[in-house]
Amino acid sequence: MSREEKLKFIEENHPELYALLEANVPDVIEDIGNIGINDIDSYNSWVSFYCGKKFDLSLMKMLLI
Repeated sequence: MSREEKLKFIEENHPELYALLEANVPDVIEDIGNIGINDIDSYNSWVSFYCGKKFDLSLMKMLLI
């Protein structure tokens, strides 16, 4: 799944995670194809936090960049 597909999947299926990303890593929402290493680290941290709360390791593996 490409970065764009991951973001669309998150937007459609996990609005709470999408809101976290939008609030904390806005560059990911605006242009996920051209984000830097710091944005990737932040994105992965928020995805890990969200999936950890849900105890969903397979979702985490699917969404990490």
